[in-house]
Amino acid sequence: SPAALPTVEMSSIKLDLFRRDFTINTLAIQLSPKSFGTLIDFFSAQRDIKEKVIRILHNLSLVEDPTRGFRAIRFEQRFGFSIGKLTSSLIKNAVKMDFFKKLSGRRVFMELRQIFEEENPTPAIIRLSDYNLLQFIHPSVTINKKTIDLLNTAHKVITWYDLLFLEEYYNKWAIYLLVLIRHCDAETSQEICRNLELAPRYLKFFSAERFEAEKCMYGLERKLPVRKSTIFKQLNVFKTELILYMMVVTKQKQVEKAISNYFTNLQQVQILIKGKDLIQMGIPQGPLFSKILDAVRDERMNGKIKTKKDELEFAKKFSESLIKKADSLIEKSEKQLS
Repeated sequence: SPAALPTVEMSSIKLDLFRRDFTINTLAIQLSPKSFGTLIDFFSAQRDIKEKVIRILHNLSLVEDPTRGFRAIRFEQRFGFSIGKLTSSLIKNAVKMDFFKKLSGRRVFMELRQIFEEENPTPAIIRLSDYNLLQFIHPSVTINKKTIDLLNTAHKVITWYDLLFLEEYYNKWAIYLLVLIRHCDAETSQEICRNLELAPRYLKFFSAERFEAEKCMYGLERKLPVRKSTIFKQLNVFKTELILYMMVVTKQKQVEKAISNYFTNLQQVQILIKGKDLIQMGIPQGPLFSKILDAVRDERMNGKIKTKKDELEFAKKFSESLIKKADSLIEKSEKQLS
């Protein structure tokens, strides 16, 4: 027809669309003035969208790009679709024939990261397990009912944290990966980081800092400190992802509440006095400043002081005790030398 595109141009578009990952991503719209707005559908995309099916375009699709297996699962769960029978069997064959092992760790990580950053990645992670794709994190990574429960808890904790609107950037994906490798020792965790080609900072995060966080959590479970400032100091040394991870895996409600209070209240505590107030009090500028201001913050956190006047009075008494203690040590050392 007169409105049709030239044969060469149409075949070129068809070839381009044939390279797409799934049929649902092959729709195109004509932009030429004569046929503007005409929908081009070579591969029955409209039918598959209507039937809510994820299908690859040809049998060699996963040979060309095995990451399509990960994307099929992500789209299936995001849109509430199902993976077509042929596509499903081809993913399983690709796993059996080790096509996924040909991918770089970086590419595998990028696909996993996108899955872990979905609104609720737990169903997709279960599907990864169904297709035996979790082995490409590490052969020891498997899931059971306990893991699924922790993944669901992670989703609840992350949703709760996001609703606080603290505007602090954090890596959501890292919390889900922490849950999946929770049973792994330091050596295996390092191997996982190398397999996924993660940046050096993540090697330290997953294989060292994670164990320190778990140690802190077990300490809180054994005996929760009475003083809020002590809880603050114990948690504040860790990255947000690790504190949220502690909140996910703790078995004690009181520890979960303490961590919740850390985010909602303790982190927000601000003192009213500044360095200039200490100078006006005649306190010499130096390392003493931070000690005094930290002590004032601790007292406010513990509910002992409430006003600026209270802060100034406490700062004066505390600085006097520090100076007195320092003088006593100097006097003691001088006596020992004489």
